[in-house]
Amino acid sequence: MVLEFGTTLLRELDYTIEAYNARRLTRVLDPIEGVRVPEVVYELSSSGVLTLEFVPGVKSTDATAIDAAGLDREVLAERVVQAAVKMLMIDGFFHGDPHPGNVFVDLDTGDMVMLDTGMVGELTFQQRIKLGSLLLTVRNGDVRGLAQTLKSLSTPYRETNDARYYQDFERTLTPYLDPPPGQKVEVVGKVLPLGLGILQQGGYRFDSQLTLAMKSMAQAEAITSALVPSWTGTEFMERSFDALMQQVPDALTSEAVKDAVVRQAGFAVREAMEQMPSLQDGVLKWLTNLKKGGFKVELDTSDLDRHVFALRGIAMMLTLGILIVGLIVGSALAAGIGGLEGSALEPVTDLAATIFAISAIVGGIAVIALAWRLFRISHPRRRDPLDRI
Repeated sequence: MVLEFGTTLLRELDYTIEAYNARRLTRVLDPIEGVRVPEVVYELSSSGVLTLEFVPGVKSTDATAIDAAGLDREVLAERVVQAAVKMLMIDGFFHGDPHPGNVFVDLDTGDMVMLDTGMVGELTFQQRIKLGSLLLTVRNGDVRGLAQTLKSLSTPYRETNDARYYQDFERTLTPYLDPPPGQKVEVVGKVLPLGLGILQQGGYRFDSQLTLAMKSMAQAEAITSALVPSWTGTEFMERSFDALMQQVPDALTSEAVKDAVVRQAGFAVREAMEQMPSLQDGVLKWLTNLKKGGFKVELDTSDLDRHVFALRGIAMMLTLGILIVGLIVGSALAAGIGGLEGSALEPVTDLAATIFAISAIVGGIAVIALAWRLFRISHPRRRDPLDRI
């Protein structure tokens, strides 16, 4: 976290970057009603000076001023949730420090205005998917699923013990995710930090951008709790999951999918081109080989026949095994039912028992033969080099 903070702080010294962040966050938050970023006054801004529009508002936690302006605090809290989900899980470009002093309420319009766009974060598509999975596990109270999701978002930095990690995780976090009725639990502010601590003790390191995302989500939860004290910690997570379900269909439009496919295809083509040798080098090598009399192609198939033969034998053994199992099951049923008094299969009881015994013996032999073939494949006999001559 210290390393990420230092890197971000250096980026914040260039206000050209912060102005770009403001433009991009404006595009990200545009679909969310009542949430915006202050407009940049470009003619009065440079790399050393950033001039923004004046926002006549108060901190998002100033309940007295908000109530005096006649604004509905629950509506404001819902806007914070919608904005957090849009930034963190839909677009992956998010405000990295949305504390109450950076999220103002415009008392004239009721808009939630996000100030100070110097610290932002970005998440990959896979990370956003896993964050959605994290919401689902918390919403369902799935402690083991939460442990698994956090581990999938991390990388090991030393030898790990997964069994111990899961045990410690469940023992520590279960009391928090299963609280007494009516008791408030800060899921993001309390539960997740505890989980991250256990994750680190278990030998895993959380990605720095994900750490920033958790910080951003915790600050959003703190704002909603201040605006609506009756919301519990799990209420924030449930509303976040509901907001995610609302926004996903809007994000998956045909135009958005097409743009994503084009961007990914262009990236793949550029990567492939970088891996290819230059045309000049390729032509020169081709002409050099041609002058030498052609191209030399070596293909060693000396060991191919043995593997094909072994695999064919295994396939035949498996087919035989299926037939033997059928005979064993059928004859056992026939013998069992025929042994019942008055059964229609009573005359064939002895024959069924005989078939059962023979099938069991043949099946045992087949198992031994299959095991021997598998052993021969995994431990091939060393061949004399003179055999190839």
